[in-house]
Amino acid sequence: MKKNYYFPFLFLYFFLQSFFVFAEDTISAGLKFNSHEVAVENRTGIAIGQNDPFKFSKTIELSFEFQLEPAPFFGNIVRIVFDNKKKLDLSYSPPVIENGQQSLNLVLGKRDNFSIPIFNQAHHYGNWLNASIKLDRDQKKAEFCFMDTTYQLNFSPKSYEGINAVELFFGKQQDGKFVITDVAEMSVRNIKLSLDDKKSYFWPLNELNGTIAQSSQSPKAAYIENPVWAGKYHYLWQQAAQFKADFKPGMIYNEQKHQVEIINQIHEIHYVLPFKQLSDLYYEKPLSIPPSYINAFVNPVNQEKVAYDFRHGELTAFNHNDSSWAEIQASENEMTHWHHNILYDSLRDEYLTFGGYGYFKYKNDFLRFDKTQKAWEKVPFSGDSIPPRYLSAKGYLGNNQYLIFGGMGNYSGRQEMGVNTYQDLYLVDLSARTIKLLWEKEEESQDAFVPAKSIVIDQDKQVFYALTFFPFNQETQLQLRKFNLNSGEEVIVSDKIPFEFKDIRADVDLFYDQDFKKFIAVTRSTIEGMEGIVQIYTLDGPPLAASIYEASLQNEKQTSGFSPLWGGAIAIILLVLLITYFFQKRHRKPEEPAAIITTPSETLKTIPASQEKGAPQQKQESIPETPVAQAFKFDFPRKNAIYLFGGLEVFDREGQDISHKITPKLKQILLLIICYPYNHGRGISSSEMTELVWPTATKSSGKNNRSISIRRLRLILEEIEGVEIVHDKQEWKLELTKEAFCDLNRLLQLKKQLKQEDNRQVQEEIMALTKRGPLPSTLRAEWLDDINNFIVSDTIKLLTDFAVDIDRPNLKLQIADAILHLDDLDEQGLEIKLKTLLSMNKVGQAQSELNRFKKRHQNFFNDEYKLNLEDFQ
Repeated sequence: MKKNYYFPFLFLYFFLQSFFVFAEDTISAGLKFNSHEVAVENRTGIAIGQNDPFKFSKTIELSFEFQLEPAPFFGNIVRIVFDNKKKLDLSYSPPVIENGQQSLNLVLGKRDNFSIPIFNQAHHYGNWLNASIKLDRDQKKAEFCFMDTTYQLNFSPKSYEGINAVELFFGKQQDGKFVITDVAEMSVRNIKLSLDDKKSYFWPLNELNGTIAQSSQSPKAAYIENPVWAGKYHYLWQQAAQFKADFKPGMIYNEQKHQVEIINQIHEIHYVLPFKQLSDLYYEKPLSIPPSYINAFVNPVNQEKVAYDFRHGELTAFNHNDSSWAEIQASENEMTHWHHNILYDSLRDEYLTFGGYGYFKYKNDFLRFDKTQKAWEKVPFSGDSIPPRYLSAKGYLGNNQYLIFGGMGNYSGRQEMGVNTYQDLYLVDLSARTIKLLWEKEEESQDAFVPAKSIVIDQDKQVFYALTFFPFNQETQLQLRKFNLNSGEEVIVSDKIPFEFKDIRADVDLFYDQDFKKFIAVTRSTIEGMEGIVQIYTLDGPPLAASIYEASLQNEKQTSGFSPLWGGAIAIILLVLLITYFFQKRHRKPEEPAAIITTPSETLKTIPASQEKGAPQQKQESIPETPVAQAFKFDFPRKNAIYLFGGLEVFDREGQDISHKITPKLKQILLLIICYPYNHGRGISSSEMTELVWPTATKSSGKNNRSISIRRLRLILEEIEGVEIVHDKQEWKLELTKEAFCDLNRLLQLKKQLKQEDNRQVQEEIMALTKRGPLPSTLRAEWLDDINNFIVSDTIKLLTDFAVDIDRPNLKLQIADAILHLDDLDEQGLEIKLKTLLSMNKVGQAQSELNRFKKRHQNFFNDEYKLNLEDFQ
C-alpha cells in the first residue's frame, strides 16, 4: 500500500520540474540588504541549500550580479560553505580600509586570501556588477571573474580535499557553524549555481515580498531573513529627507554632483543622493533676492546655476570659487507670473519664461529679459498657440527644443471664466521660434491633474514621465505617470506621496539621476510665517506600472518569478493534498476542541517558512504550532484594520496592505497614539508626544514636526474607513467606528469582559489575537520597547492565569504557544508546554521543545539554560 502512495508524489515532483523550466524573469530589481544602518538582528541574509546542501563531484560555479552602495563599512557579499567545514568568502573593503582603494577580498579557510582592487573604470555605484567564482576540485584550480576580468586564485591544494557539498549564504549568516554579521551595503540579483557543468539553478530574486525566493529552474528555494525587495521600490516612493527652508527657495538638481540643491537667501541645503546625506553651503554674502521670490534654474547645456527674481528679471550666476552670487537690483513690484516655466535659448544665449499666473489672469506669453532695458519683453512664436496656463511642466529635448506639458487655466486667460486642467503636449523650437501641438486629450474629471515643474524624457523609449497631482484640494497626493510621446497614452507608475498644495505657497519638481537611475521628487510647502518645509523622495527607475505591481502582490504567495503555467502546478498540488487530507481524515481519531484562528495576513501562517526543508532557523519562527481540533472561529478582518501584534500591518477599505506608506517616524507616532492608553489609561498629550518622538527638538521645531507628521499620518489613514486621529481634551487618541478594527483595542475590550465574567470564548479570542507575536520591534526607540514590554508582560500574565484553571491539555498547549509567540524565551510558557506534554506521555516532543528553547536561550543570552526535562516532571 505504501508504494501506491509514493506514486502521486513522484508524479507531482516530475510535473513540477517541467514547470520550473518555463519560469520567467518578470522583475529583475533584486534584493537590497539591510547593513550597518540597522541592528545586527535586522540585517539581511540569504540562505540557499542550508540543511539541504547541493552535491557535486568535480566543478562548481557561482555567478551573480550585485550593486554596491557608497558606505565606509566592510561587509560580506557571499559565503560558500563546503561540507559544513570549509568556507570561501567574498567581501568588500571600502577606501577607508584599503588606503583609499576599494577592493574585493576572497578568503578560503584560514590561510588562503586574495585582494582585488576595484578601479573606477570597472566600478560605479548604482551599476550592476557581474561576478563569478569557479572551483575545479580535481584540477585544484579556482578563478574569480569580475567585470570580464578573470583572476586565478592560487589556493593551497589541501583546500580542495574532501569537498562535495555546498551551501550559499549572501549577507548575514547567524545559524550553523559559521557566523557573519558584517553585511555589505549592496543589492543582489540573478544568482546562478552550476554543478559539474550539468545541473544548474537560477534565482532571479524578482519577488516583491515574502521571505522565500523561488528558483526558475528547480524546486530549490532561497530563504531570506529581513528581506528588502528592491522591485517594490520601483513603485513605492521613499522619503529621503525633510527640513526647513525659506518661504520660496530655489529647487534644482546638480547632475554632476548627484545632489538636490535648495537655494535659500543666506545658504544652500544639499541632499547628496549617493550618500543619502544633507549638507549646508553658506554664502559669503546673502543672495540679493528676497526669500519669497527666489527662482533657480540649471542651464541644460553648460550646467550653469542661475537665480533670479521675476519681478525684476535680472539673472545672477553662482560663483563656485567663492560660493557667492553676483548682486542684482532689488524690486518692490508685485509678482505677476507665479508658477511659470523657464527655458534657455542656446542659439541666442538668453533665458525665456513661459506662462504663469498673477492679478487674476493666466498667461501664455514667452518673455525674454532685455538686459539693456532691464525689463521683460514678449517674444513672438509662430505655429500653434498654447492656451493661457500656469502649473505646466517643461522638459529639454536637446537641439534647443523643449516640450511643454499640461497645466491649468482657460482659453480666455481670465480667472473669472473658470479653470480647466490641460492634458496636452507642445513642441517648442527656440531656434526657429515655432510651436507645434503634438497631441491633446479631452479633460476628464477623474483625471484632472497638473504636473510638477519638470518632466523626465526618455527619447529611446519615446516616453516621458510627469509627477502629477489633483490641484483642487489642499491635501492632495503626487503620483508618477508615464506618457507615450507620440500618442499621449498614459499609465500610473508609482504609489502616492502626500502633498499639501497651497497654490503660490507651494512648489513641486521632478528630477532624474541618469547614473543612479533614480527619480527624485522635491516638494515645498509653507508651514507658518515665512518658513517653508522641503521634503525629498526617491523612486528607483525604471518605474513599475501600478497594474503590474498590484497583480504581482496578488500572485506573490511564494510563486513570484514563475509563468502562468504555475496555475496548473498549483492545481495539481491542491488535488494531491486534498486527496491526502480526506484519506487522513477518515483514519484520524477525534481530538478535543479548541479555537480556530483565522488571520488576515501571510505573517500569521500556522507553519512558519523557517521550518521548511532548507530554510534557516529564525528566532520567532522556531516555535511549532500545536495541532489541535477546533471549536470557536475568529475571522479577523482584512479591510479597515490595524494589526500591531507580530509587526505593524495596516489594511485600507479595499483590503490592500498600505503599511509601506507609513514611514518609520509616522509608525512611531501611530504606535504611540494606539499603545499609550494601554498602560496610562488615557491619551497622550502634545508635550509628551514631542518629548518622546523628538527629544532634542526645540519647542518651536517640535511643534512644527508634530504638526506636519500628524497631518501626513491623517492623510494616509483616510484610506481606512472608520479610523481617525483626534485631539480631544488635550489628548491625542485613535477613534474607531464599528467599521474599523485594531487588535490592541480589541484586546482591551476583551480584558474588560473578563473582569465581568469568566468566558472561554473570550480567552481563546485573546489567544488568537496575540499569537502573532509581540509589538513591532524594528523601530528603534527606548520608550517603544518599554511600552512593548509592558503589553507583552501583561498579556503573558493574563494567558498564564488562564492555564491555571484549565484541565484540558490541548487548550493548555495552545496557551503555551500563544505565550511563546509573544516571547519565545518566556520560562512560564515553556513550563506550561513541557508539563502538559509530559502529562500526555509525549516525552520525545517535550524533549524537542526543550532542546529548541535551550538553543534560543544560548543564542540570545550566550549562556546555557540549566534545567533538564526531569526538572519539569
